[in-house]
Amino acid sequence: MKERGAQQKKAGKSTVSPYIIDKEGGGQVALIGFANVGKSTLVAELTNADPEVSPHPYTTWQPTPGMLAIDNIQVQVIDTPPVDREFIEPEFFVMLRRVDMILLMVDLEADALTQMNATIELLTANRIIPEHLKDQYDEPGNRVVPLLVLGNKYDDESADENYQIFCALADEETPCLPVSALTKRNIDKMKERIFETLGIMRIYSKPF
Repeated sequence: MKERGAQQKKAGKSTVSPYIIDKEGGGQVALIGFANVGKSTLVAELTNADPEVSPHPYTTWQPTPGMLAIDNIQVQVIDTPPVDREFIEPEFFVMLRRVDMILLMVDLEADALTQMNATIELLTANRIIPEHLKDQYDEPGNRVVPLLVLGNKYDDESADENYQIFCALADEETPCLPVSALTKRNIDKMKERIFETLGIMRIYSKPF
């Protein structure tokens, strides 16, 4: 009897997927992109999360949530494994279907256009449709999610040309913003875009 009970207890154990992340704060935002584009650096610099930051690719293997302060509002930002791997956990896309917004980070010093197009193609193949493309993928079962492309390594004025070339080649309807995870250039603008997209409402007490 004891042996049978032990077997039943063992069989009843289940492992919770790391991709099941409860929403906190004013919204849940997923940060996705290729390896070494700077996702973990941005999350480490701006949130209370402590992802491993390394110049070597594929450092992040599991999603890591952190809280980003936008004025007096906390927004949950999830650092995710790179999308340019041969195998991506199915739970990755399940998680993306639940979030309120996606930040797609590309490296302006690499082939940013290819990174962006390949990632968007992967999303649409899994029926996750960036909001600016919803008219092209109007099918039942699709999940439409607001998306903002972040052109990272926009550290100073010397990166302006890289961003201009990227914008000239990209679809003009694609929402884009150049940022620097290292120098924090345009990070305040990124926060504003997140705030506006999530439609966060500030509630102030009325003075007596």
